[in-house]
Amino acid sequence: MISNQQAGDLRRCCDALEADNKRLRESLRWTAGALQTACTLTISVAEGDNFFLGADMKTGREILDAANAALAQEQGESNGS
Repeated sequence: MISNQQAGDLRRCCDALEADNKRLRESLRWTAGALQTACTLTISVAEGDNFFLGADMKTGREILDAANAALAQEQGESNGS
């Protein structure tokens, strides 16, 4: 049997994991969408270019920054940081 304190701690851990998963899914969704768009173009794509998913818009730089941050955090967690 777990205490109320342990149950609360477990809930907070689960909430934090779900927030991380949501952030990673969003980063991957934008990265994949931008790459798919870039692959269909016959011109060069720059970091300042705009990419759209539905009505939402991000620049290439924003997409790359989010993907890099997600990768850095995952790398830090896998190294025990």
